[in-house]
Amino acid sequence: MKQSIAPNLAIVLALLAWPLLYYGFTLQSIDYARGTPLEYISSVQHRATVIFAVGLLCLFSSLWLSGRSLAVAKVRSLSSLGICLAFFAVAVYAMWT
Repeated sequence: MKQSIAPNLAIVLALLAWPLLYYGFTLQSIDYARGTPLEYISSVQHRATVIFAVGLLCLFSSLWLSGRSLAVAKVRSLSSLGICLAFFAVAVYAMWT
């Protein structure tokens, strides 16, 4: 892969990771009604785990690509790093409140 494409892909992956991680987390934290079948709950939790894992893969791939392309495109690389670190800051803030 060209090093000029890596920072652009890092930004795209970082922006794609946010909704995937949010959606996967919110699906995991659903409180179901008493009469909900266990098969349905299990399928939703499996789907949420896969969505969350894909979001983490996008996030860590974005971090790797931004580090790989730091010498070529500093501004784009640092902006994708900032997007990723903003997610971690929001997650830590959400845990403390």
